[in-house]
Amino acid sequence: VVSEAFIRFFLETIGHYSLFLTQGERGERVFQREAFRKSVASKSIRRFLGVFMESQMFAGFIQDREMR
Repeated sequence: VVSEAFIRFFLETIGHYSLFLTQGERGERVFQREAFRKSVASKSIRRFLGVFMESQMFAGFIQDREMR
């Protein structure tokens, strides 16, 4: 039950990340960090994202997605 709650939270919080992966000038994929954070309506979740996006876990997740 707890793991399902965490999965649901992360899907609702960062599940839309792919909308903010864009093509860079050289054809590389670039994550639009600030636009992603600002796209969330809830101020408390935006604050959470501000901190979470600085974590190694999130950086690795996005870096993996940029390389695909």
